[in-house]
Amino acid sequence: MIQMSAPWPIMNLEDICEILDRFRKPISKKNRIQGDIPYYGATGIVDYVNDYIFDEKLVLIGEDGAKWRAGDSSAFSIEGKTWVNNHAHVLKANNNMNPTFLCMYLESLDYRKFNSGSAQPKLNKAVCEKIPVRVPIKEEQQKIASVLTNADKEIELLEQQLADLKQEKKALMQQLLTGKRRVKTDESEAVWA
Repeated sequence: MIQMSAPWPIMNLEDICEILDRFRKPISKKNRIQGDIPYYGATGIVDYVNDYIFDEKLVLIGEDGAKWRAGDSSAFSIEGKTWVNNHAHVLKANNNMNPTFLCMYLESLDYRKFNSGSAQPKLNKAVCEKIPVRVPIKEEQQKIASVLTNADKEIELLEQQLADLKQEKKALMQQLLTGKRRVKTDESEAVWA
């Protein structure tokens, strides 16, 4: 049963996390040395490199809004050794914020309303800092993050089961429609046109 309590306070993003954009650094394709460390851009992993600039749990928000037109989220979580280019804002949750909750909250936003570009949608740092976030107490954040993480895992499992069933159907159709596998029928019921 969900209990309703006092409304959560609204805080600006800059008040609940450190924005680490000053550390991000692009590497041109010709200057990248291949490795096993993820190199992130606005929408996720762009490549793999041999060095890192971050080694912690962070939240990235895509700066460029190619995905916003469809209303898709530009926020995602990263952890461990990583390199981030200049197309994603880098956020480190403060001690009062659960980073998983922060990421999920930011995933739920429609970034089109924060657009600061006219031709190409863009989320600049000044606008990013002022994004309003509803902030429950940390224990509630943890519980919300846990419930939503479990729901995500269930969805992933169901999506994999669906993909497996679709593959099984495709294989069965191939066998049935080519005659490699036959279906038993009652000859008296068979009607041929």
